[in-house]
Amino acid sequence: MNTADRSIALLDVALRRRFGFVELMPDYSLFQGVSFEGMPLGEWLKELNKRICENIGQDARNLQIGHSYFLEKEKAVTSADRFGMIVKEDVIPLIEEYCYGDYGTMSKILGSGIVDVKHQMIN
Repeated sequence: MNTADRSIALLDVALRRRFGFVELMPDYSLFQGVSFEGMPLGEWLKELNKRICENIGQDARNLQIGHSYFLEKEKAVTSADRFGMIVKEDVIPLIEEYCYGDYGTMSKILGSGIVDVKHQMIN
């Protein structure tokens, strides 16, 4: 844990002592019937979060990608272009941050078609 994480952890503890929190986990049921090129969005997100939990470490459960990334005006995105933009602009950078530049771990989460471990880059 670096210095910034420790200082944020102290703030987190202080907030948790003073306020109640409700855990909100990803709700895959919001994406029933939504698919892109035969890939069901809910199943894709569930598998992505499973990979995050398997590869990130002890706090991975709290680092899962939430359903809200894929909602617009409280409805699931239906455009493949919009889905791609969300993955490119939101999901991939978030996973890069979680992995601290470890391209091997990123590849395990996102797949070798997206992450080029040898050249350490995102395709």
